[in-house]
Amino acid sequence: MPKKRKQRRIIDTDVHERVMYSDLLPYLDNPWRRYIEDNHWLQEKHMPYTQPTVAGVDRADAVTPDGGAAGTDLAFMQEQLLDAEGHEYAILSGALDPSPSSMHGWYEMGTALASAYNDWQIENWLEKDSRLYGSVHIAAQDPQQAVREIERVGPHPKMVQVLLPIDTRSWGIRTIIRFMKQPSAINYRLVCIIMSHRRISEAGRAILSSGIPCCQRRI
Repeated sequence: MPKKRKQRRIIDTDVHERVMYSDLLPYLDNPWRRYIEDNHWLQEKHMPYTQPTVAGVDRADAVTPDGGAAGTDLAFMQEQLLDAEGHEYAILSGALDPSPSSMHGWYEMGTALASAYNDWQIENWLEKDSRLYGSVHIAAQDPQQAVREIERVGPHPKMVQVLLPIDTRSWGIRTIIRFMKQPSAINYRLVCIIMSHRRISEAGRAILSSGIPCCQRRI
């Protein structure tokens, strides 16, 4: 008798849920809410490369049944990805455009967006499916505020990493050290992954990179 093959365990570490600006309004205080609600504020696109595919960075078949943007419908993602592929766990890495860390100059708005996003993610995704785990979004340009945000939502049992986004800047290990030197930050066993289109070696050469794990937290 042939041996029965073990069912493979799938832990997807890069699932992109997407929030719309209107979804964040209940989680934003003024004046940040008014910039979006009254002035229709939008940040310019920050992706540092072209998107030649039909659906941009999205899969064309990931558009929701009602025509919404890919990643905006939890039930559809559960059906299309988690249930269909048999995921045991999935870690959300977000699709917020703009990402708080990509804002060049307006750090206060970036910090507000990061906090709103984290609260939205916990309430609308993490608490509605036991398979889902989340990423702490921060405005990395302001290390003190970033650490405060890690302190605020990092202890949540479904948060397993700190996320820095794809951007034109090269975050490098020094950025991470600025966070990890904070005594309060290192108390949380968080995965910190630098999502950058490149990083620079000591010799000055660009190294393509999609993620650099620094430390981990067991799910």
